[in-house]
Amino acid sequence: SDDYLFYSGKYIRIFPDRYMEAPVLFKSHGKYYLIASGCTGWEPNAARLAIAESIFGRWRELENPCVGVDR
Repeated sequence: SDDYLFYSGKYIRIFPDRYMEAPVLFKSHGKYYLIASGCTGWEPNAARLAIAESIFGRWRELENPCVGVDR
């Protein structure tokens, strides 16, 4: 709801048919970003990054945002 106290009834699935954990959602320079990782227990897995113009809009998946020697 507009006052953030009630569920609006609207939702979307950003990473459909995948199990994700540790999501981080933020807005920067007018765009929404979502970073999360897969659920593989103790096994390491790549992070996933998606971007959208609107929180309910079309999300586009980008490359792994965590790069480095041990990526």
